[in-house]
Amino acid sequence: MKLPVSFKKSCTILIILSFWVAGMILYVQAWHPVSAKTTATTQEERQISPVADQEREILNQVQRQRNASHQKPAEPDWDLFRASRIVAQQLASQDSAEKGNIETMLSDLGYHPGSVHVLKMQRNRRPMDAAQILRDTADAKLLQSAHLSRIGVGYASGRNGQVWIVLYRDRAADK
Repeated sequence: MKLPVSFKKSCTILIILSFWVAGMILYVQAWHPVSAKTTATTQEERQISPVADQEREILNQVQRQRNASHQKPAEPDWDLFRASRIVAQQLASQDSAEKGNIETMLSDLGYHPGSVHVLKMQRNRRPMDAAQILRDTADAKLLQSAHLSRIGVGYASGRNGQVWIVLYRDRAADK
């Protein structure tokens, strides 16, 4: 029994089409989910994290130093991050940010006076990276304390130079 010529052409087209569909299925199963997952994770990190790059550098540096000295990592506190960023912006724009203003802001967030400590780092002239400024600060050793439990870092740059503010809280204040 002979098949008509048009059926042979249709069969060839169907075979080519089935290979193409199989190739697309393999692509979607093997390659596309990997790239989609990477892209989605990157987008989620950008959307969820309220921490700027300079602030993250200081936080990572502190956590690495604490890890090297066998201390527990300090827990990031988003209220402390927000407050420290506001204080850094005030200092960078040459507004006066007195200790009383910082304590008032922290008490509005529910922290008791004296329970949160302030570490201020500032450069007026040439720009510096966050890791270098932390190494050059004499009071940075306070961040290695075993009693440190929560931390927040703020960064701003303005007319008054670059300003980093680290607010940290002791474990005794958490109780």
